Amino acid sequence: LRTLAPRAKVGFHGHDNLGLALANSIAAVDNGATVIDATFSGMGRGAGNTSTQALLVRQAARRSMTLDLEALVAVDR
Repeated sequence: LRTLAPRAKVGFHGHDNLGLALANSIAAVDNGATVIDATFSGMGRGAGNTSTQALLVRQAARRSMTLDLEALVAVDR
């Protein structure tokens, strides 16, 4: 896809059946995905999806960004 359409947005939607949604989402980002589908608290059908909170915390730490954890927790209440 990158060869045929280098400017195309590549997305990923992970399911958490084996507890690997976050790890697989991180791998997708590391390999060029520009859109990651995630849900607050990982809520979804079945085993759930990538957790938005966990993904944001990981990405903020990776980029040395400050994240308002209180605001992030408040959204999930």
